[in-house]
Amino acid sequence: MKKKKVFYVSVLSVLLCFPLLGFKYSNNGVTSSTSSSDIEVSSTSTMSLESSTVASTETTFSSSDVNDKSTINQTNDEETENQIKQEAPSAEKFYVSIIDKNYQLLEEPNGEVLQDNGENYQRTFAAQEIDDNGTKLYLLFSPEKQVGYIQPNSTEQITGQEGKLFSETDVYGSINSADVTLFNSNFQANGTTSALKDHTYKIDGFYNHFDGKQYYLLKDVTDKFVGIVESTAVEKTKDQAGQKHSVNDYYSVVKNNQKVWKNFDFEELGTSEMFVDQTFNVKEWYYHFNGTKYFVLYDNSANFKGIVEEGTIQRASSPGGIWRSANQYVTITKNNWTIWKDFNFKNGSSTNNLYQRTYRVTGWYRHINGTKYLSVYDNKGIWQGYLNEGGAQVVDTPGGQWYSTNQYVTVTKNNWTIWKDFNFKNGSSTKNMYQKTYRVTGWYRHYNGSKYLSELARLFK
Repeated sequence: MKKKKVFYVSVLSVLLCFPLLGFKYSNNGVTSSTSSSDIEVSSTSTMSLESSTVASTETTFSSSDVNDKSTINQTNDEETENQIKQEAPSAEKFYVSIIDKNYQLLEEPNGEVLQDNGENYQRTFAAQEIDDNGTKLYLLFSPEKQVGYIQPNSTEQITGQEGKLFSETDVYGSINSADVTLFNSNFQANGTTSALKDHTYKIDGFYNHFDGKQYYLLKDVTDKFVGIVESTAVEKTKDQAGQKHSVNDYYSVVKNNQKVWKNFDFEELGTSEMFVDQTFNVKEWYYHFNGTKYFVLYDNSANFKGIVEEGTIQRASSPGGIWRSANQYVTITKNNWTIWKDFNFKNGSSTNNLYQRTYRVTGWYRHINGTKYLSVYDNKGIWQGYLNEGGAQVVDTPGGQWYSTNQYVTVTKNNWTIWKDFNFKNGSSTKNMYQKTYRVTGWYRHYNGSKYLSELARLFK
């Protein structure tokens, strides 16, 4: 019986030792032996078993917690890296622009010189002061990465992310975009470039911003600050004339007292009086720094004719020039000329049926080919086409042109009216002229289609 009791105690000891051994291995990584004398078979043994189970569970959690902390540390490292990429410098950091053209950028303090081909000259970086065994260096950062180490005297410390303003001389720029943000002198948004589109300004200087973009500081002809704008919105030039805008348009000269220039040194060719009413091809235009828009004129053979201000000319929809209204009468004087339906000069008809007849002109065009074309209508308001002015004679009245003749006629109608003028308000009856013969010295083909004979300044039908 006593042996049987010893056997039960031995079995219980083994059962109690297993969880204890597991706990010590998990916690310390070593195995410890325990004698049977350390274990009492009692209610305390039961509590020890329960405690061992809890301890084992807690140890498992603790191991997981270590892994979580490792993950958290890795996440924090990534956040720190992202912070360098995306945020402005922290309190101990500041902004600098590299001002020494011969700067040297080091990979590490006392390390090798980075061969960047000077591409970082005048650029702006976030910086942190580093003490390398008594030597002061700046560690530079771009928004994306750590850049390298540099001597402080190769830089200039700046208060803002825009960096240092680097001055420009005799450089101009034309605004080529209408929807780019315009900044004030404090780099605060101040509207857009909409009102500045195509205008030319002096580029007084530029900033190479920490964000990697370049910005121009613009001034007008009076040296007044205009704004700061991203360089991509500006066409840079050394010429005060500004950006060349290539076009293929037609303009007619509408003013006769304006200057015509030979070049943008403003050498005079004359005045627009020599070109008034003529039409030209405009191949380019400029918005000058002086605030004036200029157009370059070419003739029908692409010969340069001069430079004029915008107000001197008016745009036409075709090579025909601009429409100029009129209210006059013409008599067709050329037989077998062409009267055109458009300025493509492919669709027209002969003047044979119009010859010596009188028509109304409602307006005209001065074509780039130099010809003046009349817009011709008959007495029923039917448009006949565009006629070269050389094919007609302008007349003072709807009566048309006088044609000389020498013939005799006998009056065959009794009580018709013989008119004193073409107002048709003053006339007399042919009653006293009936069946009498008269000499005719000339005739008219009136706008109304009738032919009127003249005898000694007396008109009759």
